[in-house]
Amino acid sequence: MIKKYWGRLALAAFVFLLLASAYYTLRFTILAAGTERLSSVDTNDMAAHGELLFQTRGCAGCHTLYKADAHGDTGPNLDTRTQYPQDYLYTAIANPNSAIVPDCPEGACRADVMPPYAQILSEAQINALVSYIRDE
Repeated sequence: MIKKYWGRLALAAFVFLLLASAYYTLRFTILAAGTERLSSVDTNDMAAHGELLFQTRGCAGCHTLYKADAHGDTGPNLDTRTQYPQDYLYTAIANPNSAIVPDCPEGACRADVMPPYAQILSEAQINALVSYIRDE
């Protein structure tokens, strides 16, 4: 009986993962890039550009950051951001699995939750996010 449904369950899981991946790609890459191009934010203003990226690239959904009115509970609270050096924040955004902090709102922070933004964002965009997070 279990064998009968195992194939359907595996197919349903595969379809779910495929749809979730497609949603992520659409929402936080393609649509985000379009929204950013249509905005009037000056990309030379690092903090303003970082603020836009924080909202469009999904950061606000997972992290708490008071100034962004973000109340995410998956990733670390970024209101303690000034305790982290600039290069650490850059690494944590670019390659999050190489810089996992121990304290997330729901316990220990997990690997493979945050996307590797070095594959999605440019170096300038990551620097803008760091600038915004650190209030620089």
